[in-house]
Amino acid sequence: MMTTQESQALRAELMKNNKDFIMKFFYSPIQKFLIRNYTEFESRILSYSKIDIRKITTKEEITDLVCLWYNDEEIVSGYLADLPETDRAVLSQATWKQALDRKELEEIFVKTPLLHLAKLWSNYLVVQLTPEIKARWGEYITLYEPSGYYEDRQRELRDTGVSLSLPLELRKLLAIHLPKPEGYHIKPVPEPGKHFVTYLTESIITAELPRIISYHSQGNIKYSQKGNPNVASAKKMSRSLKLATFGPEDDTPVRSLLIAGLLSDDFKMKTISQSSHETIKTLFARDFNRKQAAPYMLTHLKGLNYFQISEYRPNTTATIIEIFRKLVPGQWITFDNLKSFISSRFINISPLLDWQIRDRIDAEYAIISNDGSLVQRTISVNSGNAQPFVILPYLAAHVYLLASFGLMDIALDPALPNLQSTYQNLFAFRITALGAYVLGLSRQYTPVATDFQTTLSFDENSTFIRVEGDTVLAEIMLNNYATKVSENRYQFSPGKFLKECKSTRDIQNKIILFKQTIGQKLPVFWENYLQELVSNSKSINSQSEIQVFTIPPDNKALQRMIVQDEILRKLVVKAEQYHILIENSKLTAFTSRMKELGYVLN
Repeated sequence: MMTTQESQALRAELMKNNKDFIMKFFYSPIQKFLIRNYTEFESRILSYSKIDIRKITTKEEITDLVCLWYNDEEIVSGYLADLPETDRAVLSQATWKQALDRKELEEIFVKTPLLHLAKLWSNYLVVQLTPEIKARWGEYITLYEPSGYYEDRQRELRDTGVSLSLPLELRKLLAIHLPKPEGYHIKPVPEPGKHFVTYLTESIITAELPRIISYHSQGNIKYSQKGNPNVASAKKMSRSLKLATFGPEDDTPVRSLLIAGLLSDDFKMKTISQSSHETIKTLFARDFNRKQAAPYMLTHLKGLNYFQISEYRPNTTATIIEIFRKLVPGQWITFDNLKSFISSRFINISPLLDWQIRDRIDAEYAIISNDGSLVQRTISVNSGNAQPFVILPYLAAHVYLLASFGLMDIALDPALPNLQSTYQNLFAFRITALGAYVLGLSRQYTPVATDFQTTLSFDENSTFIRVEGDTVLAEIMLNNYATKVSENRYQFSPGKFLKECKSTRDIQNKIILFKQTIGQKLPVFWENYLQELVSNSKSINSQSEIQVFTIPPDNKALQRMIVQDEILRKLVVKAEQYHILIENSKLTAFTSRMKELGYVLN
């Protein structure tokens, strides 16, 4: 049963609808049942209202009785038991899902076709619901015409999409008494066996992150005008930095794309600290409403780039992360369990509204042909197929996002092909110790000890650096700071280091970035050398209070006038090599005197 608070909240939701809507979908079905079985339920009916239920007229009265009747287990159980078996199956399944698709409905209505070809005029055939289905469920069903023109109407009949969905408030009312579905509760599973491919990134993110940030700060990751990372650029980053990947990345560089997306085009050095785990915590504390994750998470959808930030549903990423906070770190959870948990609690995580999705987005997907090869297809996305093409990939992408930064371990099922999205073979995941810290489930974190692939040795008396290990990776790390002088030796280059710096603050940030990139403590000589760069930036200052004027070398009369005029001699700071310097404070007096002498200054 609902609590008083829950009942009041649901009543408020119902009251947002008009009277006809409440009457048609909520009141009339159960009212007709109670009228037919009045004798059996008379005492319960009268306990809620002394007014004849056939004469209830106001919206408030109807809404009150709807909440009372659906909260009564005896009435609802009798109502459901009185329905045909197929009706009960539809209500039971549609209660726990946002929508039932054609396949699910055909499994329920085994003996009754959903669609047929109806003759309109001049023998023109059109796909419609069969009369029996339309009479009972027509108001709950939406048909989606397949893309393109069909000369073969039988093929059009086969490809037409069907979606049945109940009003959200009705789902919540029926859920009070219906048996809870599998996955309603979070149930940990054993660690995935050898059949699955497991990716553990917590042990490597500490070594990877400084390189990633260094690469990003050099402007090597390209972003669109709306701040979304470029796929080709993310693929290049993955290859250049030798980042760990979630399997083959021939088409979409999933991990590097998610990393680039979270960093975003406006990531600045001032937002991070020395430790990698604190940096990651800062990154995940960002405002996802300001920079939506959907465009770089759902790359199989075409049309998302045309959406403005105001067209996305707010707080979806925050909602998903809040769900993750309800999980126990270290326990493996199947993705099926997670999606059932969310759906059965009526949590809306779609990044877009239904009316925004239709006719504005296409999804690229694949099918397996008879010879076993993959055939690429495109389909228009609508509310009927948004679950497999938008909502579930969006949820899975958040698991991948956290896994990309070492906050989760993931297990993939290689036997399940990624036909509808790149995340489709996600089987299970678990929150790591780093994830528990970043999500606020633990207060402390001890970084996992890792071996760096590349060791940098800094000379204690000079600006030379010796490389041991992966020389290619060393070049990526040092490219913005030093010049390569041999296969495994570099010399620090002030020119490279200071190239993008325009102020003392820029140099200080560059030093922090340099230290993060190398990931080790510097000798005293190097610390002093870097601080000397900071001091040097304060030694020479530009003078913006002086104006410089040029005198033509062949104009001897003008030269004599400037030298001999008593007023001009007092205004000129210095005259040399046909140039004169005038302080800004004296510029007005200088131009006025020159006008008196017959000269206008351009």
